[in-house]
Amino acid sequence: DSILIGDDRFKEINGMGARVLEEGYQLQFIGKTLPLNKGDVEIIAGVTQTCTAVVDAVNAAYATLP
Repeated sequence: DSILIGDDRFKEINGMGARVLEEGYQLQFIGKTLPLNKGDVEIIAGVTQTCTAVVDAVNAAYATLP
């Protein structure tokens, strides 16, 4: 199973918040134990709120799994 980061409602500035859509950022989630804790993934400088929102969304999606 997988979790998609970003969808058709994703609205971030290219080059800033949109960096969370880059493969390099997303690869750091592979192999992590869920739920994620603060510090488990890199926070991109200047994009703290977006990175935190991604971690929160991953944890929320995980919480819905049986």
